[in-house]
Amino acid sequence: ANQSIDVSTSANALTGAVSLTTSGTGDAAVRANTLLLGTSGVGRNLTASSATGGLTQNGVLTVGGTSAFTASTANQSIDVSTSANALTGAVSLTTTGTGDAAVRANTLLLGTSGVGRNLTASSATGGLTQNGVLTVGGTSAFTASTANQLIDVSTSANALTGAVSLTTTGTGDAAVRANTLLLGTSGVGRNLTASSATGGLTQNGVLTVGGTSSFTASTAGQSVNISTSTNALTGAVSLTTSGAGDATVKSQSLNLGASSVGHNLAATAATGGITQSGVLTVGGTSTFLATAAGQSIDLSSQSNDFQGAVEARTSNTAGSGSIKLKSLKFTSLNAGAMGDIEVTSTSGNIDNLYALSLGGNITANSAAGMTIGGVDAGFNRGVGSGAGNVTLTASGAISTTQTFGAPNVGSFDSASIVVRGNGVAINTPAALGSSDHFVGIMATDFSLTTGSPSQAFFSVMGLNGSPIDVDNHHMTINGQNNRTLWPVTPGVLNSATALTTSRFVIGSGVVAPPSISFAQDFTGGIGTSGGTTLGTSSSAGNATLASVTVAGDTNTLNGILGATPDASISLFNIVGVCLPPDQRDDEAAAEMESCKAATLPQQRAPFEMLERETSLVAALVGAPQAR
Repeated sequence: ANQSIDVSTSANALTGAVSLTTSGTGDAAVRANTLLLGTSGVGRNLTASSATGGLTQNGVLTVGGTSAFTASTANQSIDVSTSANALTGAVSLTTTGTGDAAVRANTLLLGTSGVGRNLTASSATGGLTQNGVLTVGGTSAFTASTANQLIDVSTSANALTGAVSLTTTGTGDAAVRANTLLLGTSGVGRNLTASSATGGLTQNGVLTVGGTSSFTASTAGQSVNISTSTNALTGAVSLTTSGAGDATVKSQSLNLGASSVGHNLAATAATGGITQSGVLTVGGTSTFLATAAGQSIDLSSQSNDFQGAVEARTSNTAGSGSIKLKSLKFTSLNAGAMGDIEVTSTSGNIDNLYALSLGGNITANSAAGMTIGGVDAGFNRGVGSGAGNVTLTASGAISTTQTFGAPNVGSFDSASIVVRGNGVAINTPAALGSSDHFVGIMATDFSLTTGSPSQAFFSVMGLNGSPIDVDNHHMTINGQNNRTLWPVTPGVLNSATALTTSRFVIGSGVVAPPSISFAQDFTGGIGTSGGTTLGTSSSAGNATLASVTVAGDTNTLNGILGATPDASISLFNIVGVCLPPDQRDDEAAAEMESCKAATLPQQRAPFEMLERETSLVAALVGAPQAR
């Protein structure tokens, strides 16, 4: 006991197996040209090296202390993995060039090691850990063979050059940290924690994780990309980058845990849906894709912080996949789904809202204001049910990102529509649009609740761009509906006062309103500023406009507002918008007023962004069904 063996001072020529036996604190050291270790029992530390060849074993090694295995010559390997050794202390492995290293022990603690090419390390009955830096020039494979045992090679910033594979079963966790980390094909029974210390974190093999997954790029500007394979990440997936670091993830189903992404986030679910169990903070753009038919995206259980543009899409080929999103604010949102779309901001605006549902309803709730680029619940598109409703609610003003309907720029037509739905409900305490940014709506039923009815700039069309038929369609303003409503025909840019008793229809020959105000610049002979009021009328049939008052001056108009308005009082004079040709009574008068069939200025169609085909969306989601 406590006595040592040292046959390492020379490069011995030991052809057969070499067995070493000490007890107590007795060390053992051996060196041979090529070294084959036989069954050995060493009381404390073992040092074994090969001088010119490889280092292998043919018997079990039992070592009470540390073990150091070295292949001194370049391109020579170490293999002490053919038996389940009992290596109690840290195990260090050293090869150079193309020299591999393989080790197996009941419980394995890896010490400081440098492996020229590939490292294979496994524990037979216990866990696999480290207490020194691992430097591996090739691939690394770490395995805990027994169920419920863990792997932890994350206590040092290792230099693992090639792909790193991790294998545990049952409740076995796995943790790994490297300067730059490339994850190879791995199967982790429970939780996976992977981090890169100075570079990025990527993959080249499928990751199968039974519990949670955490991926971190610790250095600012470095990215996480685990999207090159369709992974099976069962539990919550957390992603962490900073600065300009992106994060990209792809899994069969995807549950996003608490994540902080410095730049852009892209998340894809290949066969299931996307959900969340923690707050998402994204400094750049966010893209969410659920590509399988009928699968949904639900990121509404937390108040996320999406600081850049957000794109969310489910399959548009089949099923009823829905989208739910919640964020402090939305600077730009582009959502497309077969089913319902629901968007909520908890403290800021919803801006640049583009949403297309081919078979469901669209709901947007903003804690502040809202700007609309295009919201379409499949109405009049020939796809899906086409019967979806749109509900837009904001604590501030609702307007559009377009300038359709600005004075003197041309006719308002179906191309100007930015909100489409079988039923459209808009709720805002402030203005609805403005004199040159108003809301165009196509609907069967339309309701407006506003605290500023005199600033409600909007126009409404029925199916196929036709005027609203008040006998068969219902419009409600501040609770007043049916025959005490205020519909607006195509081509008219209006605001109204006294909406609780107003009704204004062009082309239907119905009762005129008690008071309608056009609050914008006028052209022609009527005036140059706001404040014009159409006088009241008691006519039960076609409405006679008795007078128009501008800045205190009264001008009598003898025209009759009927099925075809008289061109002498055309709305071009009143609001600077040309009536469509089928609503003009006198083309000559229209020519004199310079009321030509002007077209809208060249600008992006409201739904162009919504329906755009990027290679990513086309490949994963499928080409849009409607144009």
